[in-house]
Amino acid sequence: MLLNRICLVLATVFWFAHALHASDGDTTRTRQSKELGLGVSALYSATTMKAKAYFIGDNVGTPQLENTPGFSAGFYYNFYAGRKLIVRPGVEAVLLPVTIAYQTEIDYVTRQRIFPTTLELPLTILYSSYRIDAFPRPKGRPEYGIGLRPVVAVKTLSDAQPVMRTNNLNLDAVVGFPVGSAKSVMRVELFYSYGLFNLIGEDNNYKTRSITSLYRHFGGLRLIFH
Repeated sequence: MLLNRICLVLATVFWFAHALHASDGDTTRTRQSKELGLGVSALYSATTMKAKAYFIGDNVGTPQLENTPGFSAGFYYNFYAGRKLIVRPGVEAVLLPVTIAYQTEIDYVTRQRIFPTTLELPLTILYSSYRIDAFPRPKGRPEYGIGLRPVVAVKTLSDAQPVMRTNNLNLDAVVGFPVGSAKSVMRVELFYSYGLFNLIGEDNNYKTRSITSLYRHFGGLRLIFH
């Protein structure tokens, strides 16, 4: 159900962007449409975990975290606050399939996925000298930003164990560079997202009980096309 809502939100924003770009008779609306951007990101997980040993019969093991690459796609909109600040809300669908490995028998390992798909709502404040609607446009200079990122996990796509909390909040740090042309702007950004909350839940199953803390961090390279 939540995955369907994610698809509906992204489809609605895409339709809105298309409708704005399709309006060629109103120069004001065409200019405003350039503040809406489509973004794609290459990600790598930096999730951290603390765990203790578990016992299954005579076998003793410790959970092992396996960070992996991933990607995301979303939409962003620029609101200007003064001449140097951009307030940029966004909506992203993030695929980051981190797993935890458990050795349950000799030479046998089982892997559990922890929230491979999430809906994320980043709100970023950028210090920037580049306004898309400015004329003449300034030369591109580095942009710096910080932000908050509420996260909602698609629980139905995650394994039942270990038990995880569904909601999270991340802090984002961004360094980017705008590249402008006569008709569009592309932003190239490096970013890091730091998870604030311990996501491990409570359960008597050894896959949950053996983990004392788990924090979801990640970094990546983002391209935004206006």
